[in-house]
Amino acid sequence: MHRYPLNIPISTAVIVGLLISSLVFIGVKHLEEQKLKQEFNNITLNIAKDFEKEINTQLYTLKSIATFFETAEFVDRYDFYTLVTPLYKRSSAFQAIEWIPIVPFEERNHYESFAISDGFPGFRFIEKSPKGAFIPAEKKEVYYPVFYLEPYQGNEAALGFDLGSESTRLSAINEALKSNAASASSPVSLIQGDYSKPATLVFVPISKKAKTSPDKKNKVSGFILGVIKLDLLLDGISPDKYRRSSEFKHINITLFENNDDMSRTFITSKNYPKENVSPAGNTKKYTIRNTQEIKFADKSWQIVIASNHYQYFFLPNLKPLFASGISVLFFITLIAHLISIMKQKDRAEENLEIKTASLISSEQSLQAIVENMADGLITINKEGVIESFNSTAEKIFGHTSEQIIGKNVSILMPEQFQSEQSHYLQQLSKPGREKIIDVGREVGGLKSDGTLVSIDLSLSEININNKPIFVGIFRDITERKKLEKMKNEFISTVSHELRTPLTSIRGALSIIINKSEDNFSDKTKKMLSTAEKNSKRLGELINDILDMEKLDAGMLSFRKDVLNANTVAKAAFEAGEGYAKKHNIMLSIKLHPSNDLMIWGDERRLLQVCANLLSNAIKFSPENSPVKIEVSSIENVVRFTVFDHGEGVSESFRSQLFERFSQADSSDTRQRGGTGLGLNISRAIIEKHKGKIDFYRTTDKQTAFYFEVPIYSEKQENKEHL
Repeated sequence: MHRYPLNIPISTAVIVGLLISSLVFIGVKHLEEQKLKQEFNNITLNIAKDFEKEINTQLYTLKSIATFFETAEFVDRYDFYTLVTPLYKRSSAFQAIEWIPIVPFEERNHYESFAISDGFPGFRFIEKSPKGAFIPAEKKEVYYPVFYLEPYQGNEAALGFDLGSESTRLSAINEALKSNAASASSPVSLIQGDYSKPATLVFVPISKKAKTSPDKKNKVSGFILGVIKLDLLLDGISPDKYRRSSEFKHINITLFENNDDMSRTFITSKNYPKENVSPAGNTKKYTIRNTQEIKFADKSWQIVIASNHYQYFFLPNLKPLFASGISVLFFITLIAHLISIMKQKDRAEENLEIKTASLISSEQSLQAIVENMADGLITINKEGVIESFNSTAEKIFGHTSEQIIGKNVSILMPEQFQSEQSHYLQQLSKPGREKIIDVGREVGGLKSDGTLVSIDLSLSEININNKPIFVGIFRDITERKKLEKMKNEFISTVSHELRTPLTSIRGALSIIINKSEDNFSDKTKKMLSTAEKNSKRLGELINDILDMEKLDAGMLSFRKDVLNANTVAKAAFEAGEGYAKKHNIMLSIKLHPSNDLMIWGDERRLLQVCANLLSNAIKFSPENSPVKIEVSSIENVVRFTVFDHGEGVSESFRSQLFERFSQADSSDTRQRGGTGLGLNISRAIIEKHKGKIDFYRTTDKQTAFYFEVPIYSEKQENKEHL
């Protein structure tokens, strides 16, 4: 007989293989059983949670209606219909929602008459006789009649029924009165609809403050009653959405009520799927069950979920040879699987080596990119210690990475900023740091030779091994700052130097034109007039350039106050009347109907915007055409609109219209005057007022330029004063 190495006979190998196969099989079988049980536990837990959520949703609906009754002085039948109809339609489980007043015997006739006047002739308090017929309710100290009822159709028989005439219903009523809380009845058969379907009645007390009582304590005046059909609640549960395994083909859900004597009462049951399935071969199946407790109002229910599923098993009559063959086959399959796993491991190791090499290459590439990027890059930890410093940073600060890594970042700061560095790092770990992180800012830097540099810095945060690392990307803007300063000084100097002689020139030209008009020829008069216009235009350009520079520097002053919108429009209208007459334009105004519409703004700057829009409309309108300024309000903003009948602005030019020196038709602009800065400055002023400026074309071919500012509120004023 052939022997394996170590003199192990083949029969022993087969036995070992069979034993291993059996152990593997038992282990897998046990794991699968545990997995199925866990899955079934999850299914039952989710079903119970869904059922409890659904039933408590109905309870919440009833409580909200009770709250409405408690706060309302009087609720008539139409109010009840309007309130209840959308609520019961949301859930098919509601058979009806009712109002049950507590009626003393002496008020019985009053309630019956009131219902008859509501359109229910023949209404009376009724109860059921021992034979099941409806009869007038017997005389008693207090009644609990169904007085309001929705939906009425299909529930007519219940209207007027005294719920206190039946023991199960009366028990739930007494419990609600005793606890002044919602109480659910035991399962009952309804007096309307399908009597065979179980239902529970949920009484939610309505507590009203007693006006006549000396202590004015809350008193229960009635109940909101929800008639809930429990089988419809179970219909809404779909176990299919929870189960992942095909083993659970048939699920049964049974609902019980827990009794005080530790027993339970059957309520209803459902099978999923709904068809009755007769399981064949009971020796091949067994049933597993799970029970969950559900609290509803003052009741405790049990929901029992059961399912049949196949077990893993061996048939009992297998012959030894057949059983051995299966075991050996399983053993061989296991060995083959292990060999396959080893091969996969080898391939995985090869892939790991390839990916490791790729990662190293990527890291080297990333390092090369970081070292050769145009911007400086520095990383620091939360204590401010420098952890990396690229070559561009070395060039900017004059330190090598070896000299700087491991030192505090304050070494790169001027002395006057070093004391603030620790406070700044503390701010990075506090709420509101979004004002610091990912926001570009200009800071001062200190080079190795003591030279100060201007730095444009952007700071971001990354997490490595749950430790924050702050990454700063920066560039040297020292030269750019010098150039900007030179440009600003040049513009400021030129503008101010031009303004003084230009004012003198305009004054002299005005005097010459006004006092010596008869001494000049028409050609000379025209030249003088042109010179005056050009000097005025040059003055406007200088003023606009100065305003533009102030805007760029954040130095354009605003003195905001509470303003009347109509008053601002009137002032703009009066200021533009003379200019309109000069160009033969019919200027009109339409004020807001409300004369107390207030805004928060700088009157002088808002009038500057109005004047710009009016002058543009007047300049570019045909003679004898109308121009109108209108004040209106839209939601929480006030809109000032200037309408004209000019040629308008092309939609293709919209994106450029509010940019600096933008002119839709430069040749026409030169003839009519204009600097190309007015609309840009106007946009900046309106944005400072948290508003917007734009234009549109009306249906009757008018051009409408408008700006909007928020309606005044104290909150807005206080915010700007902070």
